[in-house]
Amino acid sequence: MKLKTREKLTLFLICILIPHLLFADTYQVQVGDEIMIFVLGQPEFSQTSKVRPDGVISYFGKDIKVEGKTTNDIHHLVYNHLIQQGLLKKPIIMLTVTSTQDIFVGGAVRTPGRYPLNSQQEIGLQRAIALAGGMLETGDFYNVQVIRRNQKIETLDLSPGTKYQHVAIQSGDLVFVPTLAQIEIQGQVQIPGKILIRQRIRIDHALTRAGGPIYDEADLARLVIKKSDGKQVEIGVSEQFWEDLNKDENKEYYLKNGDVLYVPNAYKVERIYVLGYVHQPGAHKIRTSITVQQALALAGGADERANRKKAIIRRLNGEIEHVTLSSNNNSTILIQPGDSVEVPKKFEMNWSLILSFISVTSVALSILRR
Repeated sequence: MKLKTREKLTLFLICILIPHLLFADTYQVQVGDEIMIFVLGQPEFSQTSKVRPDGVISYFGKDIKVEGKTTNDIHHLVYNHLIQQGLLKKPIIMLTVTSTQDIFVGGAVRTPGRYPLNSQQEIGLQRAIALAGGMLETGDFYNVQVIRRNQKIETLDLSPGTKYQHVAIQSGDLVFVPTLAQIEIQGQVQIPGKILIRQRIRIDHALTRAGGPIYDEADLARLVIKKSDGKQVEIGVSEQFWEDLNKDENKEYYLKNGDVLYVPNAYKVERIYVLGYVHQPGAHKIRTSITVQQALALAGGADERANRKKAIIRRLNGEIEHVTLSSNNNSTILIQPGDSVEVPKKFEMNWSLILSFISVTSVALSILRR
């Protein structure tokens, strides 16, 4: 028996729509779903509409509220609309819903964003994170959060070694991977740089993470902590410092997100500048204040063109001092870090210029006598 073209088309549509019709009484339409309305024999009344943020679709002059309704409910609404408006008498309507609701994955993942999820599906938490490229090294896998559509928050531990548990992620859920806190260690440590922590870390543990201090240079007697709010704290410690930490819960002994721990050099090195007529002009390192003569010695002493009796000191604050090096009190004049000492050139007689001047003067006098 041959089927007519209309019957073939009807059978074809039924075969396509059966999977959707099986869920007609269970699935409730949500914002973002696409609703395909097909009116058999009336293609001008067929259309595909996306559910707007207000939960409504527009269909031939009417806004139909579809959010939260099943496909059967929407079928009746469309059917009644066509009849009431006198557009069709007994329309044969096929209706299906295509849902690509999204889940959201954010925080410390490689590609945070929205990811489509079919309405009839659910995926595991680990799979959702994998869709976003996996967690970054800065991710806190001990406190992964799932924020449900009803605003309920679940905190889960995905750390290595933790027994697997299936956590279903559904449409509209948000998976958020928090970022670990970060501190920085500078100065006289083996591996200076940034360190990731969970909430806070004690300074001795932080130093251990940085490879430990450089013992022949680090000054452990005065550790400096620059807080994230800009405040600076210097910790005075005793010889039993490490033992004291185990007993004391002093907040100053802990570093939090954004803090910087600085381990100074026990032998602080600063620079002064010795310029002018010396054997080695330039910057020179000092550990403490020194005299003018000591500064000149660092530069190899004055050379043969130098005025060995005078020097010019330019202080870091802009002041200028002229000193006499042969005086008895020059040892009390100290050069501080950042200062500069300049040795001027000694005065030399230009005999050729003097002889030329005498010659010219003699000629002028002889002319005047005539």
